Parts: sequence; C-alpha cells; structure tokens
Amino acid sequence: MNKPELLAPAGNLEAFFAALDAGADAIYLGGKEFGARQRAKNFSHFELERLVPYAHRQGVKIYVTVNILLKEQEISSLYRFLSFLQDIEVDAVIVQDPGVIHIVLSDFPRLPVHVSTQLSIHNANGVQAAASLGCKRVVLARELSLAEIASIRQQTETELEVFVFGALCLSIAGQCQFSSFLGGQSGNRGRCTQPCRRLYTQGGHSGYYLSPSDYNALEFLPQLMDMGVASCKIEGRLKSSQYVGQVTSVFRQAIDLIAQDGDLEPQKCQELNGQLQLAYSRPLTSANLSGTYPDSIIQLHQHGSMGTQVATVVAVKRDGVRVRINRDISPGDRIKVVSRQGDGRKNAFTVKEVRSVSEKGHKQGNFTEAWLEVPVPCRQGDALVKVGSKDYFSSRGAKYWLEKLKREVEPPARQQKKVIHYVPARLAASLPSGMMVAETASDLLPWQLKVSSWENFQRFSRERGYDLVVELNRQIMHRLVGHERKVFQRHPRLIWSLPAIHFPGSEQRLAGEVKRLLNAGFRRFQLNNLGQVQLFDRRHEQKLMLATGAHLPATNLAAVIAYRSMGFSAVLLSPEMDRESMEMVCKRTPVEVKLSLLVFSFLPLLPTRMPLPVTRKKMPLISPHGEQLFPCFRDGLTYLIPGQPFSLADNLSRLPGADMMIRLIDFSFYPPGFTPASLLAKIRQGKSIPQRTSFNYSRKWD
Repeated sequence: MNKPELLAPAGNLEAFFAALDAGADAIYLGGKEFGARQRAKNFSHFELERLVPYAHRQGVKIYVTVNILLKEQEISSLYRFLSFLQDIEVDAVIVQDPGVIHIVLSDFPRLPVHVSTQLSIHNANGVQAAASLGCKRVVLARELSLAEIASIRQQTETELEVFVFGALCLSIAGQCQFSSFLGGQSGNRGRCTQPCRRLYTQGGHSGYYLSPSDYNALEFLPQLMDMGVASCKIEGRLKSSQYVGQVTSVFRQAIDLIAQDGDLEPQKCQELNGQLQLAYSRPLTSANLSGTYPDSIIQLHQHGSMGTQVATVVAVKRDGVRVRINRDISPGDRIKVVSRQGDGRKNAFTVKEVRSVSEKGHKQGNFTEAWLEVPVPCRQGDALVKVGSKDYFSSRGAKYWLEKLKREVEPPARQQKKVIHYVPARLAASLPSGMMVAETASDLLPWQLKVSSWENFQRFSRERGYDLVVELNRQIMHRLVGHERKVFQRHPRLIWSLPAIHFPGSEQRLAGEVKRLLNAGFRRFQLNNLGQVQLFDRRHEQKLMLATGAHLPATNLAAVIAYRSMGFSAVLLSPEMDRESMEMVCKRTPVEVKLSLLVFSFLPLLPTRMPLPVTRKKMPLISPHGEQLFPCFRDGLTYLIPGQPFSLADNLSRLPGADMMIRLIDFSFYPPGFTPASLLAKIRQGKSIPQRTSFNYSRKWD
C-alpha cells in the first residue's frame, strides 16, 4: 500500500509546532506576501529562515504558498521573495499564476513548483500541461469524484495532491470573483470576505443557500492511497493550532493503519471520525467522492461550526447569564449561542471567567450551574456550543515558540550570490529564438462578440464589424454534430470558445468536437483552461490562432509572456484588474503581442458543481445588502450571475493602447429580461451603460 505524504497547514507559529507534534510529513505555509490566506498571521523572513532548517532536522518538508494572481507592480518584490526562498532551500512553492510559474521555472530552477488547486486543474490534460511546463506536482480540484481521480492517476506519472479535510469553497477553485466583485477583496489574491457564507433570501425564504459543509475524506482514504496519490492535504491556514493538531493526528493514525493493514476497519473509522468532531468544524461531508453530492452538502439554516454543546441557558440576568453545564468550559474557550430562532452570525464570544454557583445548591443531577459573561444576545433555553479552545500550543503563545526557534536554530549563513532582478524588457525578450505562434492575431478584427446559445449565434452571425466567438457548450455541440463543414463554409472566421470546466469523461467529448472542427477547417479557438492546450498538439503545422479567455488568468507581463510561449496569439487581460495594473501591463507588453480586453459582460461570479437548494424559476438570490444574484444552470454546473453588468465601454478612451487592443463584448450569460441586441451599438459607441459597474477598474484591486 502506497503511503502518501501527510501535508498539514500552518498559519502561525502555534499551528506549525502543533502540526510537527501531530506527525505531519510536510507543512505548507505562507510568507507575509503572495499567499492565498492573507488574513492568516503567516511568517516573516526571520521566522522562515529558522523554521525551514528546524523542520528539515525532523525530516519534515516545507512548502511555501505563492498562490495568488500578481499585479505587474508586485513582480519586483516577488523576485526578491523567490530569491530568499531558494536560498533557504524550501522544498517547493505552491503557485497559481501562470506568470509566476514561468518566472520560477526560468529564473529559480532550484525551486520545485506545485500547481495550486487555484489553477482549476481537474482532468488529465491539465496535469499533463502542467508537467510539460516543468511542474513537479498538481493539487487537484476538490470537486472530483474518486473514480475521476483514479482516471487522472492512470493517465499521468506526475505527483497528485488531494485534499482530505477542511473547509470547502462553493466555487470551483480559481474561478471565483464573488468577493472581488462585491467589494474588491479578491479570493484570487488571498483576501476573500466569504460572501457565500452570508444569509440570502429567495422568493421570501431566507437561508445560507451558498454555504457548504466541511470536507472529510477519511472514509475514502484507503482508496486514495491505493490509487497512488502523492500527498493528502489538510485545509486550514486560518485555523487554530487545536484544529491543526487534532486533524493532523487523526489522519496520521489513519494513514499509518491503512499502510500497515491495507484498509481501515469501520469501527476504527468511526472512532477517528469522532475525534474529528473535536476540531469544531462545520457538519462534515465527503462531497463528490462517491460520485454524487449529498443533498446535505448545504446546511440551509446553519452558517458556521456545529461545535460541541457544553451548556444550556437557564436564566439571563443583568450581572450575567446562568447556565447549566454538561461539559467542561474554561477561560479562553470560544463559545457560540445556538438559538431556537436560528443560527445567526454575530453570536460567538470568548469565555473570560466561569463562576460556579454549585455551592448555592444549584446542582441538578449530573449538571452543574455557573455564571458566564455572555456579550451576545441569548435567551432562556438557548444552547451554548464550544467551537474552539486553547491547547498546549496556543496557551503558550507565539512568543514562547519564537523564543524556542531563537534558542535552537541558528539561521544558515547566507552566501553572497548573484541577485536576479526583474527586468521587464528581459522578460519580454525571453521567448526562445524562433518560438512564434504559427499564425499571428494581426487579421483579428478590433471587436469581438461572444455568445453561448444557438439562437444568439444565428442572430448575431449577420452582424458586421465583429469576430464572432461562440461558446462550445453541450447545446452548441448537439446542434453542430454533422454540420461542422457547412457552418465553416458560411462562417470561416468563427472563433470557438472552449468551456473552462470539463471533468474526466466530458473531456473526451470536447476533444472529439475540437477534432471535428479542425477537420472542417476551423482554425480559431479561445481556450479557458490550461489543459486545453493539449488538444492542439499539432498547432504549429495547422496554423492555428489560439487566444486565452477570461477564465485563464493574465494579470501581469509574465503571464502574457508565458501564454505567448505556449503558442497563444492573443491574451485577454483579467477583468478583475484595477486601472493601474491594467495600464502597466499595456505599457510593458511588446507591440507584437496582441492583448484583448473584456469591455462588457454579466460576469459569472462563480461556477459550482454542488447542488444548491435554490429554485429554478429565474428568481434572484438577494444578499443582506440588496445585491441580486441569478442562478444559471449549464452543462451540470450552476453559475451565479449578478443583476448588474460589468462595462468598460466609456473608459476605453482613457486606457493607454486600448485602440490597439481587441475589445470583447460577452453575452454568454445574462439575467432574465435582458435583451443583448439593445445594448450592442451603445457599447461600441462608448456610451455609458445604465446601472453598470466597472468592477475593480475604478478602485483598488486587493
């Protein structure tokens, strides 16, 4: 039986030492910058240069997260950080941004690259594409079933890392713009405000429609180990040392037992699951591992952790709350009030003092009564549940562990080495000699119009002055079969946009349709996932024009160059970017590289594979702040579409080089009642669109 690496999270010193103590084989953590958990405490250079040798002495590897999308103005700092990580000999960096992958592989060859789940790799083609670039490991998407993971494993020798426990994102990782759209705090930059965890209303009914349970793959661990995954990963860099130690300990026991016995006995599995409950997670689910999501994946009336009930409110007085205790409560415990009226968000507090009233004769059976200071609303009969507590590591505090590092670890002597600096011109000239795409984008029209239905394809195919982009979804595929040649004869300039998400099984269907389109004569394609490059292995001799779509992130010059080196003729800048970032990339991109810009779209804020408890009657979800979100259903996924469109139509004249860029109008998604044709002329004329948003263009993109 393969014995995979057990990979634990650490967001602070206490969690780091808890992970070591619990038996982790490797620990992943972040520096003060460039990590997807910017709200964690994270680690300074001073701490990292001591933590790495300390862990290595214990035989434990350290992986550092560099898994956000970077602005162009941050790349110089990134070079300094990567130089530091290479010098202290971390075991790998975990990366999302294709530009950062390109930089690491080109300029920091002693840093192995692990591709983050944020790059949305969910099939064998994606893994093979990452491997062809030189990446050592791929962290697979959490939406995959056991059978789909097995299928990928059979088709690649690249190391695969899978999550086995922790919080689930509603969105397919790397595709979420929800938090960024609502307030500029981007999940792709580590600052997600978790709007999916809010209370929403649909049709007069309120609930946590978008808040999934936590993930637990313990039951399926023997199968994962049997198929040969390289690493089992625990989510939780924002979690406490108590959580990290508890969960790591459980999976350490489980992996060792399975490696020894070949399986995990049901009784032992039940016992270990009981221990996981002490981690104070939300209700647990195995998600899609069985091949079907359970209906209980969304707990409609529960926002956060279930916790463990420790007391019941007996009376609420001015000087405190009298409670009947049935489990220990100690100062420092994190307690949540669970009311019969519903589980609200602002209902948690930290226990400061427990004043027993047992000496006054308030013992009742096995229960003991006490007074607590409860600074949140509560009523008689409400339950108090413990959702966190101090342990050996947190009670000693970060200062204790830092002093331990200072005493026990002398940082390695820093050798004088040649420092690599970021020089945009050198990066722009870094393409291998003769490495040009087979066909340039010079004959592309300055305007593109994207549609996703056969009806809109027929309606807009008669429009002049646009290159028409058509999404190759199942409906379009069904209408195309057998007619590819005829469509090519009528519309030879069509650009086919491949869907961003295609799980194992559907990838064969997509590959077959792409082959039929190529055979029919089509040569223009927009790609939205890294793995789709593998569908065009003869692209140079076929004289293809490949472009990136909005789902392949490009937020800096390095990403533009990376795509160009893969054979792309045109690169679409991410609509998440702010004006300063966009202007800097435009100024630094060589004129021979064609850039595209999204100028209008009802942006799909997230795609999810989870079944949501929402109606299909075209009714919006209403947020606590009045924002409207329309669920749209397509090809087995649910997309959330805002009621407000994104438009840069009236900003184009102020953007340097916009007149040289391809401008894309995207009608792939829109809410009920919207008529695409009514706005087409207004967008091209640069007129202001009513009730629109410029997304992050006019504010800071964090």
